[in-house]
Amino acid sequence: YMKQQAAIERVDEKAQGLKGRFDELIDKATGFTSNIPILGSTFGKVATKMGDSLKNKVGKAAQQFTSRYAAGLRSGMSSMKALGAAGAKAGSTMLSAFMG
Repeated sequence: YMKQQAAIERVDEKAQGLKGRFDELIDKATGFTSNIPILGSTFGKVATKMGDSLKNKVGKAAQQFTSRYAAGLRSGMSSMKALGAAGAKAGSTMLSAFMG
């Protein structure tokens, strides 16, 4: 049990780290749009709203990835199989986040 818990915590740490880097990228992009002359404030507001929505969806996807990984381990899957199963589901979740 302790090994499973440690593995789940490592996966969660990595998933949250990836989400943090993604959030930084979105923040930079929305900051850039705010600096466009004349229309920047309008573009910035729209970009910020869209960016916040995307960050929220990616955050949920990271949480779901960890939860699915943990469920796979607890069901008896090896760590690699649990990662694969969680990753397959995460891919479709991420795609839907970007598609709207």
